[in-house]
Amino acid sequence: MPIPPISLQDFTDALQPHLDELPEAVDRAEVTRTLKGLYAAHLATAPPLGPAVFLGITAYLAHGLALLDPSEFGDSKPTPEAGLGLAVSELIAEGYLLGAGTWLAQLEPDELASFRHRVVEETLLSDAQWTVIQELLPSLA
Repeated sequence: MPIPPISLQDFTDALQPHLDELPEAVDRAEVTRTLKGLYAAHLATAPPLGPAVFLGITAYLAHGLALLDPSEFGDSKPTPEAGLGLAVSELIAEGYLLGAGTWLAQLEPDELASFRHRVVEETLLSDAQWTVIQELLPSLA
């Protein structure tokens, strides 16, 4: 049974213990900003998703970071912090697709375009990340 949506403040409060799963070097404020923004975007779009999808992204992120070498991210050899930031961003996008992809695939084209605009304009996901998500949606419908 799905968990009904909770308020944005309740989501932020619920997210805090999940952030403890992340390595110390991860920018928790940025992870919080991104997940809070994605959750808010879903609250504003019918039917809204509950918090479980978004809270689970932190576990996906923690497990992914344990398996990856963040220095391999980026076009050139990034600093360790930049590589970690890119890895975190990509893993959040993957976790988001895994959790919310079937929901996104059910949106009408105009709803999806509007949702995309909000997510990319608020820099929750990059335009390139959204393009990959959108290209994979037909396989999730």
